[in-house]
Amino acid sequence: MSRNLVLLAILLTVFSSCSKQEKHNELYFSTDYDQLSGWMLDYGFRKGEGHSGHWFLAADNANKYTLPFQIKLGDASQRPIVKADVTAWIKVSALPSGALMVFSADGPGGSVFWKSVELKSQITQKDTWTEVKATMNFPAGTIGPEHILKAYFWAYDGQSIQVDDMAVQLYN
Repeated sequence: MSRNLVLLAILLTVFSSCSKQEKHNELYFSTDYDQLSGWMLDYGFRKGEGHSGHWFLAADNANKYTLPFQIKLGDASQRPIVKADVTAWIKVSALPSGALMVFSADGPGGSVFWKSVELKSQITQKDTWTEVKATMNFPAGTIGPEHILKAYFWAYDGQSIQVDDMAVQLYN
């Protein structure tokens, strides 16, 4: 009987850690920006009514880009990154929104990749937090471990956007 209980405890531990690893693996990055309070007070970092807390990123006509998620790909994985999924919560001040999610990669010689995704089809209400999602597939051989991948939001039309609870999942 005690042997069965030990086996059951081991199986439960293995399965619970497998599900956590799949959800939050080494290629998963997220922030609600609240834990950055005190570390960053510039570049569109604002305090107010965020989606999940009090701190969020903002962009508008004066500062059209949010602070980017950025990582040197070799620090994340030695295997090629082929895809990125990004989710975030956004609040816009006007419709239709010109907010764009941008993916870029820079290397020693400059930019090697840049692409934007329009979000207006996902944002149907102004002054309300809305979850947005975008997937980017990277062409084979385009980006490697020496490149810095960035994901950020662009207030292309200059209208105010607020961004909170951003998550990035990279795939090999």
